[in-house]
Amino acid sequence: MTTSRGRAAGAAAVVVAALSLSACGGQVAVTATPIPVASAWHPGLFVAGYGPAGLGPSASPSPLDTTQQALEGVGLQPFDVGTGLTVALATDGTSLSVHSLSYCSAAYPSESDRQARRRMLATTSSGGDAGVVTEAVYYRTTAAAAAALMQLRVADEGCASPRTATSGGQTATLTLVPSDDIDTTGLVPADHRLLVSTTVDPGTGAGSAYRVTRVWQVRGRVLVALVYTSVSATATPQELHDIALLSSRVAGRLDALKSDVAGTS
Repeated sequence: MTTSRGRAAGAAAVVVAALSLSACGGQVAVTATPIPVASAWHPGLFVAGYGPAGLGPSASPSPLDTTQQALEGVGLQPFDVGTGLTVALATDGTSLSVHSLSYCSAAYPSESDRQARRRMLATTSSGGDAGVVTEAVYYRTTAAAAAALMQLRVADEGCASPRTATSGGQTATLTLVPSDDIDTTGLVPADHRLLVSTTVDPGTGAGSAYRVTRVWQVRGRVLVALVYTSVSATATPQELHDIALLSSRVAGRLDALKSDVAGTS
């Protein structure tokens, strides 16, 4: 499906937005230079292997039900972003016909165990993608959520690096990079989280590469993915601070879930 974030081949499109994540209200510019793709959400996710395979049931839950309200509370919030940005529900953001996990084109049997999902994204005043996304997923059981995280670990361990992805006649090179530059203070315990960082070189010239950082965190039946696209292949200290801060906020929101919702004490 082609979206407003699709680009004609060879086009040099840059989305620039001010993103305020620090407690003191500081601003950081977030620039995304996506390759031409037809992606349901941020193009960086498409070239990282988020394809159409492994979809779950086609039912779309009401955004007003109690599970959706719980998922809304753990994902990206309006106060997480600064002036000029808004937080919006993605197109088909609650539909189970859209995948939640497809990192590195691996198989995710846990997709069929999803009961609800909610994808939120930061957008510019013109409706452009600011490069910050959360996906909150509610599974049938705590075991299914744990299995989803394990499947991500297996995929990450077996993911080739570098690897390539081609779309619209353009080939991007994806290279895994360490995530140990991200402060994990305040995140869920290590056995309940996974951090993966990838540089994406769209092959459009010097300086066009950018970094996509993913942080998956699980509590009970709920898994939340944070995806953050940096300005360039090397994340700035401010961007690393923002990733850590957003991740810790998600962890706090997971911790605040009622036990009967999370399915755990």
